[in-house]
Amino acid sequence: MNTQNVPPNSAVNDARTLSEAVDPTIAKLNSSVFGGLNAPEPRDGSRALAAAAEAALVDLEQRLPLGMSPLEQALAARIRDAVAQLLECAEQLASDDLMIRGSTGQRRPHPLLKSLQELRREMCDGLKELTFRAEQRAMYERAKRLHQRNRSLSRGKDQP
Repeated sequence: MNTQNVPPNSAVNDARTLSEAVDPTIAKLNSSVFGGLNAPEPRDGSRALAAAAEAALVDLEQRLPLGMSPLEQALAARIRDAVAQLLECAEQLASDDLMIRGSTGQRRPHPLLKSLQELRREMCDGLKELTFRAEQRAMYERAKRLHQRNRSLSRGKDQP
């Protein structure tokens, strides 16, 4: 099947756009199928994801200081470690081919592609969990302080 003569249509364009948005590595693999799509390098998408993750962590730390207990701070550190590993994998993949030779000479995906995918999932899941935990803890701490303030005010009224 000659993939270089794929006629431009909305289904192909939608698939290109979706693959670019979902994962630059997949977009690069799909580029050969869709006739030379100019997909970004894996490291470009990884850098963007790393920058977004760091921005989200900084936002949480600034916006919800009450929600960042030692447990949440440890989770943020774990996410930052995953970001560092993701960038290292992306740099290595940028210099290597995405398809490598297997033990019997067959072509197979680079093993770092799976690591890259797992690190992205770990980062995204960790950010979701951290956001939820930090927001819930901040709400709890605010409610607790409000309750303590109301109790101290009501105690002042009860005493003559």
